[in-house]
Formats: sequence, C-alpha cells, structure tokens
Amino acid sequence: NQVQHILMEEYFGLSRIELLTSPGKIVPSDALALFEQALAKVSRGIPLAYVLGKWQFYGLDLVVNPSVLIPRPETEELVQWILSENHCGKVLDIGTGSGCIPIALKKHAQELQVFACDISEEALNLARQNALANYVEVDFFRMDILTESFQKSVESYDVIVSNPPYIPSREQAQMDVSVLDHEPGLALFVPDEDPLLFYRTIADYGLHHLKAGGKLYVEIHESYGSETVALLKDRGYLNVELRQDINGKDRMVGAYQSDQIL
Repeated sequence: NQVQHILMEEYFGLSRIELLTSPGKIVPSDALALFEQALAKVSRGIPLAYVLGKWQFYGLDLVVNPSVLIPRPETEELVQWILSENHCGKVLDIGTGSGCIPIALKKHAQELQVFACDISEEALNLARQNALANYVEVDFFRMDILTESFQKSVESYDVIVSNPPYIPSREQAQMDVSVLDHEPGLALFVPDEDPLLFYRTIADYGLHHLKAGGKLYVEIHESYGSETVALLKDRGYLNVELRQDINGKDRMVGAYQSDQIL
C-alpha cells in the first residue's frame, strides 16, 4: 500500500518505480530492521509523519514531532491565498506550530518580513529548526495570546494570519484515534461553550495592530464559517470573504482592517 511504499522509499532509498521493477532486490539488514520498526509504529496508529519525523508542506520538507500538529493540505490553500495578495510588508503568524505558514510565506515571498508566535516553547524550537533547514529568516517568539500582554504589545503588521485551535471538545468522539492519541490537544481543541475564543481574541488584536488597509487571514472550522464572518463584520472588518477548501468545505476567512482597501 501507499504507506509501505513511502517507508520503502525512506529506508531503502528506492523510488516507487525501482520498487516495482526490482521486486527481488536485496536490501541491507539494518535498513530492513528500521523499515519493520516504522511499519509496526504506523500499524499501532502512530501518524506516518511522526514516524518519519518529517512532512512536506507547500513543497518544503519540515521536521515534525508530537509537540506540533502535522501540517494539512488545507493550510497550504491558506498560504496560497496570502501569497496571491501579498509580496512585501510585515506578517505575523499566530500559533505557528511547526512554522509551516511563516516559512512557506518567506520562502516564496522573500520581501516579506515575517514574525511568528506560539505558546509552546517546544513548538518554537522546532519551528526555528525548520526555518534554518529551509534557509529562511523568521522571527519567532513565545506568546500566550489569551493574556492581556498580547493585546498591549506595540507592534503593527500588514498581515496577520492564524490557524488557531478550533475543534470543540465534544467532537473528539468523531475524530480519528491517531489524531487524538498523538497530536497536541493544545493546538486542536477549544471549549464547547466558546468555539470562537481564539478568533475573537485575534480579531480584537488585529483592530489595533493591523496597519491601515492591513488584512487578517484565518483558517476555520468548517461548521463556523458564517459565525466567523459575523464576528469580523461586527468588529468593523471590511470585505470579509469566506472561502472553501479543495473539498468544498468552508475553511478560510480573509478581511480588511479598514476601508483603505489595498
């Protein structure tokens, strides 16, 4: 199957075509042992990305471990949207995790000045490692965005982006066990009674820290598109746009801070 092919490519150094055309090829015993160990981990439900210790995002190789979420294809679509509209200026990514968003932005728009924050020091260490490995400069810093000090910071930005926690705790029963058991709940879940907690906080921050004409982009829960749009409109954001992902699900919202539309 596909997972076996990926692991064979990783541990045997053979392409898929080579694997298909050389079925009897002898591989070193140490490589075979590593392959079997990895396959056993996947069979136990450990996500393939954590078994490999890396994952691809927007054409970049990123190191991942259980301190960060595994980057998703939907987030690549968010990056693509931002890059289509922004080529220079100052960007802040809130809740950066592996650093996938700011690293991809900087790699493909080198004129951007990119900053990123997270509450997790482990995540920040990994994100810094990923930035170095991909030869980009991103300024990472630790911040708990639910604190007063976050709202009182003095920086201003042309773009603020975030893929914050957005899954209500009650949805855990419907989720893949491998996600629940291995990916960081801190980056996934919000209280059932306040699913827009982080969006409200980020929107309030943007009102005071986005430059005139600056834009906010967020990835969202598919069930809260209209609520997120309403939240931003209620705060005076303009040209609020809800976009669907490749699967047709509400997934991204973009909005301008003022009437000085870029």
